[in-house]
Amino acid sequence: MEYKQSQSTLYFIGTIIKLLGHTQYDDFKEIINENKSVNDTLKILKEKLNIKFRYKIQSKKSINKIDSPSIIYDNNNKPYLLANFNHEQVLIQSLDNPAPELWSLEDFDKVWSGKWLQVKYQQSRFDISWFKAEFLKYKSIIGCILLFSFTLQILALVSPIVIQVIMDKVLVHNNMATLDVLIFGLIIAAFIEVILKGLREYTYHHTVNRIDTTLGLKLVNHLLHLPISFFKSRQIGAIVTRVKELETIREFLTGSFFTLTIDILFLFVFIYVMNVLSPTLVLIFLCSLPAYLFVAWWITPKVESSANEQFSNIAINTSFLTESINGIETAKSLSIEPNFTRRWDNQTSDMSHTNFIANQISSRSEHIVMVIEKITSAIILWIGASEVLALHMTIGQFIAFHMMVNHASQPLVKSIKLWGNYIRTKVAIEKLAQIINLPTEQIDEGKNNRLEGNIQLTNIAFRYQPNTPYILDDFNLSIHAGETIGIVGTSGSGKSTLARLLLRLYTPEKGTILLDGHPLSSINTSTLRQQIGIVLQENFLFNQTVFDNIAQTRPNASMDDVIHAAKMAGAHDFILKLPLGYDTILAEGGSSLSGGQRQRIAIARTLLSDPKIIIFDEATSALDDESQAIIQENMHTISEGRTVITIAHRLSTIRQCHRIIVMQQGKIVEQGTHQKLIEQGGFYQHLWTLQQSFK
Repeated sequence: MEYKQSQSTLYFIGTIIKLLGHTQYDDFKEIINENKSVNDTLKILKEKLNIKFRYKIQSKKSINKIDSPSIIYDNNNKPYLLANFNHEQVLIQSLDNPAPELWSLEDFDKVWSGKWLQVKYQQSRFDISWFKAEFLKYKSIIGCILLFSFTLQILALVSPIVIQVIMDKVLVHNNMATLDVLIFGLIIAAFIEVILKGLREYTYHHTVNRIDTTLGLKLVNHLLHLPISFFKSRQIGAIVTRVKELETIREFLTGSFFTLTIDILFLFVFIYVMNVLSPTLVLIFLCSLPAYLFVAWWITPKVESSANEQFSNIAINTSFLTESINGIETAKSLSIEPNFTRRWDNQTSDMSHTNFIANQISSRSEHIVMVIEKITSAIILWIGASEVLALHMTIGQFIAFHMMVNHASQPLVKSIKLWGNYIRTKVAIEKLAQIINLPTEQIDEGKNNRLEGNIQLTNIAFRYQPNTPYILDDFNLSIHAGETIGIVGTSGSGKSTLARLLLRLYTPEKGTILLDGHPLSSINTSTLRQQIGIVLQENFLFNQTVFDNIAQTRPNASMDDVIHAAKMAGAHDFILKLPLGYDTILAEGGSSLSGGQRQRIAIARTLLSDPKIIIFDEATSALDDESQAIIQENMHTISEGRTVITIAHRLSTIRQCHRIIVMQQGKIVEQGTHQKLIEQGGFYQHLWTLQQSFK
């Protein structure tokens, strides 16, 4: 029983690792196959995969304190997978019933003992503290900025003090010589202040731009190295909107928040001098500070809520607009443009309403702050004038104090608006973190093996989502180097999935994949994909020249090499007929070409990279008979020294393959040469007869 429970815990840990998108699932399987105890296995997983495990026991059971997904235990220490929950129901899975079950919270509380296992990644998190660490890399520069700021605060005292001396000393004693000296000193101080402000701004913005560049590079590099499942499970608009949050962060960093914050921190200099001039009046000024803090506290949840709503609306609009442009041909063909317009109008109305609320929050906070400033200034004028009349202050002291109050109030007034910007930036960072904190593919890990082309798949089981039917189930296949393999089958039988597993775009749930006897997980992913060329049914061409599109994998390729690859793919003749030949710039996605032309350029691109394994995944389905004939004629040269896998519905394209694999429901049901399969009279013979009857 204890062994079974231990295996259940490890099984659920594997499920959670897949749910969280961890890219080292193969390594996990190798570790648990070592048959160590659960605790020893957890220690190894922590060290090798950087995953944190922590058993927790809650005396007062509260499901809201549990992370999902996680593993919970009943009173008999039997594990269950807690996939998700809300305020009414809990999604649970047990090994007794592989299908997920919905339990009520009442039933869950009866079973749960209060013990659960937390499974989390141990990785550096991207959040607001990331910027603190980045700024600390420039300690000397930050030190200069602080020094400039402190000096500027001291210089800001010059003008009020000079005014005080002029009012109380110069005018009273009619001392023109002193007046000349003071005015000259005031002008010198003004010049120094301008120079220091310029230096501070230049130094700060130069540093911020370097941090901004670092963040932008980090984001794009991280985004491009996320697993393919990330892009398949999210709308393009949602991804683009998160990336655009970089602009919000950039505007905040390049704004005056940092320098304004420093100015507020150095207010103690002003407060000290103001206290020397009048302890009574400085007390009035200090009493206004809680009011500013109250406004900041009041707007925080409102700004945060509106920022999240604005983000959601922008993401929806961006996704809709992207989808509309990509599907414009379909929309026009069906004459449904008015439907799209109405939908856009409704979404835009929602966004305008959200923006209006955000602006109202900002306006109200600014008005409240303005009232606080005016009331504080009025009280200081009233009490200060009374102090002057009572001969407790001179006129010069009073005017100097009032100038200092105005100078000290400005950062406080501006800080409320900037606080709202800070909250919006904090939300932007959280949205950006939803991308940056995701685990990436381990592209640079593993051996840089030179492939020969031997492929061995053993007991492979794979599905795209947990608790869904397997696409491949107990799949076994052996392919020898230099062999040409044709794969046919009904739609959904797992043909294309097989190709994506070989490229390590996905990881099988069970079984092993060996290339030249090496586990797929032990081979450097970048090296692997450089040596396995794949041509899909739908291929993306970039908004570049034909030459650049073919030479994507070999940027230094010569024109002769590109032309040779194009001739092999049957693309050379039509390329020469384009306006600028190989220098013709293609429209985005290659939309300026026909489907067959795009396919031939994609085939040429793959051939130019000279891979040891080539996979044609319905690659010739869009080709006309003439182009198909050129490819078939060149197939012997293409496959020379390579392993070639052709996935096709058109059986004539795989007729000459060394071996044909017939798949149904994720399993191999027949295999052999074309002639052998025809003679067997099975499913392949049925497909062949069916296709011949339509000719």
